[in-house]
Amino acid sequence: MPCRFEIAPMIEKQIEIAKVKAAHKGLNVSLELLEKDLSVITADKDMINRVIANLLDNAIKYTGVDGAVTVRIADRDRYIMVQVGDTGPGIPAEYIPFCSTPSIVRTVSRGGPDLD
Repeated sequence: MPCRFEIAPMIEKQIEIAKVKAAHKGLNVSLELLEKDLSVITADKDMINRVIANLLDNAIKYTGVDGAVTVRIADRDRYIMVQVGDTGPGIPAEYIPFCSTPSIVRTVSRGGPDLD
């Protein structure tokens, strides 16, 4: 259910959880707020929280020992941009066009990259 909320504190909480998970691999998990004051957004807070948690989990899972995971948040006029980047190998280029196709995602994740 859509509601109004500040996204930065929610992401900061997810990053703190991710840091605990990443500690055993020696990963650095950080946040870059590209603007001081981010707008309040209207969205499905539970879904956004789940998406951020999933992105961070995947970044930690596929980033090698002593790597880094960075979350960037920026205000882009009518929307908020959230980027999760890492120093892992990434998704092979040939799979990128199929990342949003559920049947392909499940098939690939069994024998290759986890695209869930």
